[in-house]
Amino acid sequence: MKWVFVFLIGSSLFIGGALYGIEQDSSKVEQVITNVPSGDSNKCVTFEETGEVPWITRLALFIGGAVAMCFNGIALIIAGVVHIVTG
Repeated sequence: MKWVFVFLIGSSLFIGGALYGIEQDSSKVEQVITNVPSGDSNKCVTFEETGEVPWITRLALFIGGAVAMCFNGIALIIAGVVHIVTG
């Protein structure tokens, strides 16, 4: 029962962090796009870099990486078992 609780907490943190990161990224892009005068033939858009990423985004990135690593490990084990069984 404890692992179900840990899974639910981890999933909610991952999904919440991903949604928060998407919202922050889209609002950041809207704020930093600068307008270029219309007479300029070389129109370019500049983006400014900000320093620190929110902690929830780093946590979601870590959890996502861990899930991807576990999934890849499971797929590798299953592929090995299938290879051994089929000869």
